[in-house]
Amino acid sequence: MARKTEFLAHAGPVRNWQLDRAGRPEWIAKIPDAMRGPWACIVPPLPLAQADHLFWPSLVPNIERWERPLLKRVLDAGPAAMPCFRQEHVREIMGEPDVPPKRGRPKLDVSEYERARWIAWIVDVRREGMSGAARRLEPDLDNRSDLAIPRHFLRKAERFRDRGRKILQREGVLPWFAFSEGQPSPRWDMTLLFQLALQTWYGIYVAAFREQIRYQEQLEALLHEYGAKSAESIRKSRAQVQSLPQRQREWLQKR
Repeated sequence: MARKTEFLAHAGPVRNWQLDRAGRPEWIAKIPDAMRGPWACIVPPLPLAQADHLFWPSLVPNIERWERPLLKRVLDAGPAAMPCFRQEHVREIMGEPDVPPKRGRPKLDVSEYERARWIAWIVDVRREGMSGAARRLEPDLDNRSDLAIPRHFLRKAERFRDRGRKILQREGVLPWFAFSEGQPSPRWDMTLLFQLALQTWYGIYVAAFREQIRYQEQLEALLHEYGAKSAESIRKSRAQVQSLPQRQREWLQKR
């Protein structure tokens, strides 16, 4: 597992975190081999045609959904990504997910899946608050002050935030997965709970990968050494056989 300092020496409060081209927090992405772990793409990087390449080695699921005009404003705000746990581990902790309704009006997390996740990111990671979230959802509010935003727009933003948090928690995405009901504490980035969750993620996916690489390197070295010794033994055996009389050579080769 990574040294404790590797997780604590990040770039200050979460609102100041710098992101890389794929939207990943740079300080996490720079932890040795952290890119090898699973990451959740909350908003894919542009251009969409190169999103999988920019987000490699993780993948951007359902990339075709992001071509909808409704999501242009989301894409223009920039990419977003966070470490996540794989679904087999999420199910072990949370159980099987609820089956979405097949009739009637779809839930918000089905009809507005991408924007709900994005608003949770805007509020909890980018720290824009509910007024900022409301502006993100409603372009007509861009020029209004916080006090001039009608309450129903704020309630809509809260609804998106709450559903986005639950979706991200169900998907095992940090920090939401680490907190009850997917609701991070106000200063979650400074909490021991988040640090432990990140260390667990690293230990399961990244440190295990590094250990596997180390094992493979040791195995290759052993095979190389063993192969060299075997080749030398075969060469000596062949030389010894060639020095024997013809009848003895034939008998040994048959055996």
